Amino acid sequence: MVVRPEAGRALPDEELQLLRALTVRRAQMVDARKRLSAQISARRKQGVSAELEDMDSSLKAFLESQISELE
Repeated sequence: MVVRPEAGRALPDEELQLLRALTVRRAQMVDARKRLSAQISARRKQGVSAELEDMDSSLKAFLESQISELE
């Protein structure tokens, strides 16, 4: 590849790169939502204050809206 760079693999076009980036980002957000849901469940068992529950709900709603937007 050093001697003949044109013999190397071509980079994917911009649309494919964008699609891959969006797919990775969506997967990250789904994973974050899953972890947050587990944390919310654990906090409920511990009797967390309503203020923290409101913050958790707001964050979960934000993640869900971002995931929907990416879809």
